[in-house]
Amino acid sequence: MKRRMAALLLCLLLVFACTGCGGFDAGSYVKAVMDNFYLDESAAYTEIVDTTAQQAHEVYMNGLTIEAQIFYTYMSFDAEDVDEQTAQRVVDLYSRAYKHAKYDVGQAQKGKDGYTVAVRVYPIDLFDQAMDELNAYVSGFHEALANGDYTGKSEEEISAEYQNQVLSIVEAHVDTIGYRDPVELTVQLKKDANGAWGMGDEAFQSIDEQIIGY
Repeated sequence: MKRRMAALLLCLLLVFACTGCGGFDAGSYVKAVMDNFYLDESAAYTEIVDTTAQQAHEVYMNGLTIEAQIFYTYMSFDAEDVDEQTAQRVVDLYSRAYKHAKYDVGQAQKGKDGYTVAVRVYPIDLFDQAMDELNAYVSGFHEALANGDYTGKSEEEISAEYQNQVLSIVEAHVDTIGYRDPVELTVQLKKDANGAWGMGDEAFQSIDEQIIGY
C-alpha cells in the first residue's frame, strides 16, 4: 500500500534539509528527524536543522494529519463523512501509537556520493492485534447492511456508527502495542543544490513505511 502521497511527502521533507551544518553528523541527523517526526521530541532536530520548536512541532502534526488520511483509506472511511471529532480521534490515535515508535540508528558511513546510515525499525503491530476484531466487525457490518438492519438510518448515521466502532476497536489495542520482527534499512543522505545535507523522499519513505505495520 502506497503510504504517502508524493506531493504531501515532499512538502514535509523540504523541512528536513539540514542547512548551515558544519561538522555534519549524518547519524545524529537521521535520529533527530525520526525523533521529531514520531516522538515529537524536537531538541536535537531544532539544533541540527536550525528551525524553531514551533516549526518542528508543525512537521510532527503534519505527519499525523497525513497518517490519518492513510487510516481513512485503509479502513474505508469516506473522508467527506468524517466529522471534526472523529478526525481528532484518528490524529490522537496515531499520536499515541507514535509514542511507541522503536528504532535504532547506527553510525554513518561516508562515501563519495554522500552518507549512508543503517537504521533498524521495529514495526508497531497495532493493526496486527486488531485485525481479527476488525475483520469480524466489518463482515458483520456488511451483512447487516445487506439484511436491511440499517433501514431508516441516514448514510451519515451509518458512516458515523461504522467509524466509531472501527476506531474503538483499534484504540483498545494502543496500550498493548508490541512489535513485528525488526527491519534493517540503509538510508542515504546527499547534498541538495544549495549544498545542504538531507534525506530525499525515497529515503524517508523507506523508514516511514516500516514504523507501523499495516
